[in-house]
Amino acid sequence: MVRSRRYHSVTFKRLVVLGRFSERSPFASLARQYELAPNLIRTWEKANHAGHLDDMTRQDAKALEARIRELERTVGKLTMENELLKKVEELS
Repeated sequence: MVRSRRYHSVTFKRLVVLGRFSERSPFASLARQYELAPNLIRTWEKANHAGHLDDMTRQDAKALEARIRELERTVGKLTMENELLKKVEELS
């Protein structure tokens, strides 16, 4: 029987890797627990040490930076409108 390829989220990978350190579980034990190959856990562990299992991807970071710029423009616009309304109120 050939098992179809499974995809795991970055969060799940970090959970498994961090579980190995918190419980001091050997690779074989975690592999049985999560039905994974021990070598896969080793690969994830190396990726985690290299910083490749960060929660935020580059695309996420770029999207967040764009959202921040958009919000800063909105704040600037609202600040200008607020100042204008204050001046109008003073003249009334």
